[in-house]
Amino acid sequence: MSSPTRIPEVSFETAMARMRQIGAARKYPGRNDPRELDGLILPKLSPRFTMNLTDGRPVFTLGSCFARNVETELEQHGANVPVAGYAVPKSEWPWPRANGILNEFTPGTMAQRINWAVQGTEFPAETIVEVEPAAFSDLLLAGGQTVTRERALTRRAEVAQLYRWLPQSSTAIITLGHVESWFDHLTQCYLNRLPDPRIAERDPTRFTFRRLGPDAALSLLDPAIGRLGDLGVNVILTVSPVPIGNSFTGMDCVTANEYSKSVLRIVAEELWQAHSHLDYVPIYETVRTAGIVAYDADKVHVSQFIVRRLVRHIVAQYLPDALAAE
Repeated sequence: MSSPTRIPEVSFETAMARMRQIGAARKYPGRNDPRELDGLILPKLSPRFTMNLTDGRPVFTLGSCFARNVETELEQHGANVPVAGYAVPKSEWPWPRANGILNEFTPGTMAQRINWAVQGTEFPAETIVEVEPAAFSDLLLAGGQTVTRERALTRRAEVAQLYRWLPQSSTAIITLGHVESWFDHLTQCYLNRLPDPRIAERDPTRFTFRRLGPDAALSLLDPAIGRLGDLGVNVILTVSPVPIGNSFTGMDCVTANEYSKSVLRIVAEELWQAHSHLDYVPIYETVRTAGIVAYDADKVHVSQFIVRRLVRHIVAQYLPDALAAE
């Protein structure tokens, strides 16, 4: 089995210089460490770039539900965030945040979205499926209720129009969710949701489950991230602290979630090493330092206090004007 790309060896002198450069942050926080704030340990960030909100270029958010929280904070600082303005009716997406239907979770679906947006590729029509007579589901969306075929096509055109902003953006903020993926062999696409069992029963060989490892996830994301860099789009990459909802591995979901997040963390590190236009921001690690108290009663969603505190801190690192108020 092949291994992910390794960080090159460095000399003793270089390693010592790195340690001195980062100062006190070289040690894990103890008592009275300035990195601890409001019950969180906030690792030192060293941004490679800043976000310019005055040049007219938008900031594009892509990923799991944590991306929606980033949108809110960015808008408060005057950013043009196209995804934040998208909404579907409650009859299609009954949960909070009307643009939640745009959530993306896996490396495969995110890489597809980026590639299609950059290349101007049309979404495969066969990924809109008829679940029952006159009731259609879009397998490239995060879920929601079935709609008419006409509405499914209209909504797909809306999403395609929205993603045209991605290649024009100054910064893309990408939040990786998990690695448990569904693959459609008919269209050769990764799907953003569990295929409806009624569809799978009609064609038992169409859909298969894939749990991506580091090599597979990296091979999907690396070219897509590179294409954004070629267009001058900076990337802020994070791993979502929200655990996977269900696991199809046969493992306890807690164990499966740890594997999933570990893979994504490895992939994020490899991408950071390979691309100078990409920064990795440790959202997942930061939330974990607060333990289970960082989450709501459902033990899945991060509490709004933690979300606001964390996102404010991160945004402040990339918006110089916000740093003074942080």
